[in-house]
Amino acid sequence: MITRKWAEQIWELVKQPVSVLAGVYYDNLEKEQLMEVIRILDQLLENLEQELQLRKTKYSQNV
Repeated sequence: MITRKWAEQIWELVKQPVSVLAGVYYDNLEKEQLMEVIRILDQLLENLEQELQLRKTKYSQNV
């Protein structure tokens, strides 16, 4: 579920094949704890998207 979301959203920015491999290894997480992990992963994805967009903009200005 997590890697598919990441791959799809990254592909939308780069329009090239994307492969995402990830694992979350916590035993016996409560629902609230799992939701916190997902929230953090969503924030990391948002940060990555912002960085990719910035690089895309810089690259297009230099071409």
